[in-house]
Amino acid sequence: GGGGGGCLALASSHTERRGATNVGGRPSAATDVGGSLSMRIWRGQSLRATPAPRGGCWRRLLAAGASASGSAPNGWPLLAVAAQKGSAGVAAALLEHGADADAVYSGFTPLLLAAAAGHLQVVRPLLAHAASTSATSPDGSTALHFAAEYGHADVAESLLRAGAPVEAAKPGDGTRPLHRAAENGKAAVV
Repeated sequence: GGGGGGCLALASSHTERRGATNVGGRPSAATDVGGSLSMRIWRGQSLRATPAPRGGCWRRLLAAGASASGSAPNGWPLLAVAAQKGSAGVAAALLEHGADADAVYSGFTPLLLAAAAGHLQVVRPLLAHAASTSATSPDGSTALHFAAEYGHADVAESLLRAGAPVEAAKPGDGTRPLHRAAENGKAAVV
């Protein structure tokens, strides 16, 4: 959850398993908080229950030294995992602690992932932290292409307000976000 004791106990238990110690020879909750944070985000533990905008446990782990720029076990940036899972509180905490809003892994930025999944509550802080609305996926799709294709009208509206390129044409087939919405019967976006 978001309680302080549980948060640091999680970090401490993770540290003990890895054998990390502080100068006094005792396990330290702050020694491996980055590993604890990335494992917890990767596993999806309590992500949707994380309070937003305060972020509870996540903010305490970050304040204790966890890297906002860390990676999950699959190599994805933590922010990308939070964006894909719709973890608004985690995403906001990571951004506030310096996570790169445009970190790319396997060709996808956190904004592309959040837009494709329809996670408006993650899209908003990404846009507030200047995430690029013109970044493209490996196939040339922008966040607006994804929002349109999957019928996420609220996400599409936020992207348009932030200056997303409405006429961005996908290389190869030249489709624009409006085409994606129309082809997929997403009238709410059209």
